[in-house]
Amino acid sequence: MIYQHDSKFLGQYLESIGIILSRLDVGPGDRVLEFGAGSGQILLQLARMGCDVSAIDVNPSFLRLIES
Repeated sequence: MIYQHDSKFLGQYLESIGIILSRLDVGPGDRVLEFGAGSGQILLQLARMGCDVSAIDVNPSFLRLIES
């Protein structure tokens, strides 16, 4: 869970997502499968970019969250 009241933690969390996205080098129409997607924050950004995204996670509640 993101700690919204801790600016240092939140900043580092967002930086890490940015690093992952920039290193993936994907674009609209590319297919992406994320293992251990958690709450799906990275997949959400990839979907907004136009990627075809899928998720796998051992926790069914995370998958329901991503689907909604």
